[in-house]
Amino acid sequence: MTPNKPLQPARGDAVVSARSYGLLYFVVRAWLNSCRLAASHILKFFRFFPLFSLCAATSGCFPYHYTIRPGLSGTVVAPESNTPLAGAAISFGGTNTTAVAFSTEDGSFLVPPKRRWGIWIIPQDVFAMSWSVRVYHPGYETNFTQFRFAASATGKDATVHLGVVSLKPVSP
Repeated sequence: MTPNKPLQPARGDAVVSARSYGLLYFVVRAWLNSCRLAASHILKFFRFFPLFSLCAATSGCFPYHYTIRPGLSGTVVAPESNTPLAGAAISFGGTNTTAVAFSTEDGSFLVPPKRRWGIWIIPQDVFAMSWSVRVYHPGYETNFTQFRFAASATGKDATVHLGVVSLKPVSP
């Protein structure tokens, strides 16, 4: 056998015609080109991957006005005569003695809600937080009221109406 002479199939072997070999060549070449094309698209995708990731991560985010402290409203009265108590101090928390508001002459008080701007993430769960309110007036027992408040509350829902808060006189 000479090195320059192509191999010939042995007798009885299936002979591959030039036409079927050309079709097979065309199919393999097209497949390789499509793989090369897919690889270039994958590389282009990874070039923009940080941008796509940022867009996907922030697609559910938008600015939101959070309520970080609920508003309060109500009326402070003396229980024996149901008369309004002016100057009663209203504060948040059991040990916090810093008053955020005082009752007026008619016993009513209004604490506006405290809000802050932030980023709201859509799949985030917002659970109601437990709050404690302390109502104090000299000569009367301190009233503690507990309630739950969701930070997602807005508008009129951001103010908790405590109703009538009665303070019992201190026993001598």
